[in-house]
Amino acid sequence: MKKVIALTSAAAFLLSAVPALAGGWMPQMMQSSDVEIEVENEGTFVSNNVVTVAKTGNNMTSGGFVATGDATAVSYAENDVNGTYVGVKAPCWGCKGDVEVEVENEKTFVGNDVTTVAKTGGNMVMSMPSRCRHTSGGVVWTGNAVASSEAVNVVNSSLVRVRR
Repeated sequence: MKKVIALTSAAAFLLSAVPALAGGWMPQMMQSSDVEIEVENEGTFVSNNVVTVAKTGNNMTSGGFVATGDATAVSYAENDVNGTYVGVKAPCWGCKGDVEVEVENEKTFVGNDVTTVAKTGGNMVMSMPSRCRHTSGGVVWTGNAVASSEAVNVVNSSLVRVRR
């Protein structure tokens, strides 16, 4: 008889605690949550005007020596315009509910005007008559001219990650 009374008391105690646990104990699979995200980008204007110039030259000698180094010009323009990166983590694993992500990009303009110039040249040796009726001269050594340009545009990109 003592065992029956003990089991009945334990069962009554547990059953009285269940309503208090129902809110947080409810299986997550049965919970529902909807997530809605809306992003609008409108009327975006980007304009790049890049001018890069490297010169070594336009030197002159009359009976002398001119040596120039290398001319190197490098320009780089990068635009990441209207990039939308959305991360959604549902409040529970395996939840029921909808995840709606809407991204609108309208009237986006990106313009690149990139000019890159490297010059080595335009050097002159002028000859002048000398006393001995020979012409005097000069020497010009120039370096290399290297020019490089790059324009990278990533426009209206969207990356959405939904984790449940």
